[in-house]
Amino acid sequence: MKHILRHLYYGFLNESERYVKALRETEEYRQMTACYKKFAATFTDGQRELYQEFDAATVAYFDLEQERVYSNGFKTGVWLTFEFMDFQLRNDNS
Repeated sequence: MKHILRHLYYGFLNESERYVKALRETEEYRQMTACYKKFAATFTDGQRELYQEFDAATVAYFDLEQERVYSNGFKTGVWLTFEFMDFQLRNDNS
């Protein structure tokens, strides 16, 4: 792919969305959805509101965690590339 930085900048590459779409076809996703529907059916109005607050906070934290994991993985990939290229950090003191 040409101009990868441009595609990243404008949001044309969004690995998290591509990843999630594939997972929604799994048995695990269908089971999770079925369990949630049963669970949510037992809520009172107050419990539903409280759970929605909890869910929003959980999603925000999970997004933050995934961002960190992605960033760390990218850094590891860059360092692997440097190692494969036999890259040496320049030491101006030598």
